[in-house]
Amino acid sequence: MVDTHHQLTLYINDACSKGCSFCFIPDEVKAIDREMSIPMLERLIDEVGATHFQIQGGEPTEHSQFKEIMHMFARKNVTFHMLSALLFSESMCDTIIHYINTGTCLSIHPNCAELDEVWGKEDKTRLERWKRNYLRIYEAMFKRTNGYYAFRGDAKQWAHNNLSLCYTIPQNLRKNKSKNCVEYLDWLRKQIPDQFHMIRVGLDLNGTYLLHNYEVGDILDDIHELAQKAGFGFFMDCQVPHCINRPGEARPWHDDQTGMQGCITCTGSKGIEVMPDGSVVHCFQSQGEIGMPNVIPNIFDFDYAKGDKWPQLRAEHTRKYVETYNKIGAPETCQQCPHFQVDCNGLCMGCLAQQHETDKANKIEVTIA
Repeated sequence: MVDTHHQLTLYINDACSKGCSFCFIPDEVKAIDREMSIPMLERLIDEVGATHFQIQGGEPTEHSQFKEIMHMFARKNVTFHMLSALLFSESMCDTIIHYINTGTCLSIHPNCAELDEVWGKEDKTRLERWKRNYLRIYEAMFKRTNGYYAFRGDAKQWAHNNLSLCYTIPQNLRKNKSKNCVEYLDWLRKQIPDQFHMIRVGLDLNGTYLLHNYEVGDILDDIHELAQKAGFGFFMDCQVPHCINRPGEARPWHDDQTGMQGCITCTGSKGIEVMPDGSVVHCFQSQGEIGMPNVIPNIFDFDYAKGDKWPQLRAEHTRKYVETYNKIGAPETCQQCPHFQVDCNGLCMGCLAQQHETDKANKIEVTIA
């Protein structure tokens, strides 16, 4: 069993060559191309006590020592799962499959967006390479989890735990797109009809656009209808306020955030994210000037008391989130909503910080309490 109480989410590098239109990491950050060193990762295990990592970037497989990192995890008997675009070489795929087989890599969540677009200098779409790697990894995951027994009659739950696909609804829903979101997902499932079980749907958070965005809400309704018809499942990657759908019946993907300060993901233990420089953040989006640069400037320099460091990290993580969220305050639109503080606490801090950055770019004055 994975000890998620001692899990860290690591941005092990900045670089990514896929070039997704919705990427929330600015090009200038990718250009810096910071990387976590292997000695730093070993310190997170030996000194901080991490036993499981969520690995992301950037594109983690573009880290210059990613194969060596997997070897070190195996040597120290820690596990990981990762987010990846799955556009890596056959050699990298071979190595990842090796660590799937040994039980070091427990799950992979592949980015499956924009695979119908031409990639780089090749006159081909991304699909060909992505599909090759995905089918090989699917087979390895299937064998490692004892095949159909692991499904227990439910392929969707198996995929949720081991190999859920990640798709982001772009903020600009029509720009340079030959297919709308639902048409795209229907096209993709037909490319891998026997291996398409579960989609993790995210929303493009390049600037907040969630409140009362019925266009996105209608897309979620349409994805739900397609999922029911085609027999796959989907769940949401981040918060979805009630007001994203037209007034009426609540949807399964609406957040129940009663009693929470904003985003459940950011205030839970899984939200402890570490950047390449060792700083701890709530999420990448929350680092704007209205949010906070970090929760802890460096995870190794925090003033830990004796004993388990994890409860101390979580306590500081939640304390800083609540403090900053209360300083910003919920938007007036949220405060006037009948759902507010009943079953929704409004936008999370990351979305509020992004809204501030958008307003600043548009020269709209924002008052901070």
